[in-house]
Amino acid sequence: MVSKLSREAVLDALHELEPLSATLERFPGASKTDLLEALGWTPPPPSRARSKSGPAADVLILHTDGACRGNPGPSSIGVLISDQDGAVIDELAERIGVRTNNYAEYAAVIRGLERALELGAKRVHVKADSQLVVRQLEGTYRVKNEGIKPLFEMAKYLERKFEKGVTYEHVRREQNAEADALANLALDRR
Repeated sequence: MVSKLSREAVLDALHELEPLSATLERFPGASKTDLLEALGWTPPPPSRARSKSGPAADVLILHTDGACRGNPGPSSIGVLISDQDGAVIDELAERIGVRTNNYAEYAAVIRGLERALELGAKRVHVKADSQLVVRQLEGTYRVKNEGIKPLFEMAKYLERKFEKGVTYEHVRREQNAEADALANLALDRR
């Protein structure tokens, strides 16, 4: 039986044979990015994030999305943070391991709230395309899944840290396309 051939699988196999540091020694002056580009990887577009030292808006809008290939399967989060005028403040695209879809959706909200706190927001409005997560965080639905309860509790804990509160809005997938793209970018890159 032949394993599925992908750039990621090949990179994993190469890493088992030789650590990255040894590979870089074979190509003096090359960086990890240079090696990845030689294998056909394209770097993500430059971040539209403002300087982390700059002042944050009082109110931040978070578009959050979790991605999962298989359920459970390799998962990631995408978060687009903007001010009320739509100016992008920050973007997050991170892998979170093998998780369920609902776990990934909650992880995106939690990571977005954490980043909003770091940016000094006083109030946050979360837009997510997971109706379940939004309704649970609003208090409309009960959290029945034992594996999700700690994530729900973490989100509620983070909510209390915002001086002017957190609100949630369920949006259609097409209104959340940038967060979805960030989540998929994290899954696609190594």
